[in-house]
Amino acid sequence: MNTASPSPLPAGPVSLSREGKIALVILDNPPVNATSEVVRAGLMAAIELVDQDQSLEAALLICAGRTFIAGADITEFNKPPVAPLLPDVITRLEQATKPWITVIHGAALGGGLEVALGCHYRLADTTAKLGFPEVNLGLIPGAGGCVRLPRLIETRHAMTMIAGGKTIGAEQALDWGLVDLLLSPTAEESLQDQALAFARDILVKPLPQPLSKRPTSAPLSAGDLDVLIKETRKTAPGQLAPHEAIAAVQEATNTPASTALVRERERFTRLKQGDQSRALRYIFFAEKALLKKLKQQGITPLQISNQVVEKGVIGQRLLQAYNQEIRQLVQDGIPLPDQRREEQQDLVILSDLMAAAELNLLKALQVAGETLLADFPYLTPEDIDAVLVNCFAFPRWRGGPMYLRTPQEIA
Repeated sequence: MNTASPSPLPAGPVSLSREGKIALVILDNPPVNATSEVVRAGLMAAIELVDQDQSLEAALLICAGRTFIAGADITEFNKPPVAPLLPDVITRLEQATKPWITVIHGAALGGGLEVALGCHYRLADTTAKLGFPEVNLGLIPGAGGCVRLPRLIETRHAMTMIAGGKTIGAEQALDWGLVDLLLSPTAEESLQDQALAFARDILVKPLPQPLSKRPTSAPLSAGDLDVLIKETRKTAPGQLAPHEAIAAVQEATNTPASTALVRERERFTRLKQGDQSRALRYIFFAEKALLKKLKQQGITPLQISNQVVEKGVIGQRLLQAYNQEIRQLVQDGIPLPDQRREEQQDLVILSDLMAAAELNLLKALQVAGETLLADFPYLTPEDIDAVLVNCFAFPRWRGGPMYLRTPQEIA
């Protein structure tokens, strides 16, 4: 084995070593190898180094730890963009003069899967998960996912993953053509060993055409597109991102990649700066903080947080305020989706009630929340909103009653 290394990369989460003619590019940015600024810079440097080193013929991109790149660094979303941006890194990856092979274990999500789409080959552990969950944060993929995916798999499958936010397993990814080979490490042969064997086999093959240069899958028919839009209105009422995702993927199937990439980025930026994504990012961090508190009590499902936070007092008071306001709405003659129960404890109707009497219901929940904050000093507004979203069906994309009290800057 040749252990000589090319010029080292700058110190950071991306390192490079070699196995003969193969560069091993290791990304180590715990806990989930997010594509932060330093990761993007490290990847860009690695691509340049591999291209310039005449003794290297291919590169394996592998992540340390429990997962592949599981998304972007969300804390950067409310800060000024810092170069290199992820779309630029992936474009440079496609322009590499030597094959790049990505090795996926754990999860390749969001920007991580976009990086994988920029590589020439995609290998995956049999237990890996792949997906574009951006719609859950009020976003769409913004680094080429909407454009490259339908150039690799059928458009209907791309819609399922991007507009539906569905994560798929490795077997499904292989069946759809998203990955080229599944790997199953053994005691005798690690994931890296198997990937190196694949890399050596493809050295004699021509460099595959980048996805952005390939023809697209057929766009959805007008009828299928109409059905998908109507279904999305039912499954994601009031939400913008799923519809932007549908439009972006459909546009990518009948527009040159260069144009579609620009349009995708414009959609992503507009959504990122919008109210819905800001609220969804807020509730994402609120849930993480509440879950951390619950884990200290040995509790993991947020869906029962109304029963356990402060011994259930939060849930009792919020439900009392909720039911009191509903009874008043009934007396005022406002039609409700289901009036068979005096106590409307089938809380999934809250979205409809928000539309019917938003200000009254919001005010009732906010007053109850303010009282709880006064009575429980260690409680936060984020705790209350996380409970309401997970246990009272408060529309996630609104953030929560406490969040809606005043405009906030979201990380």
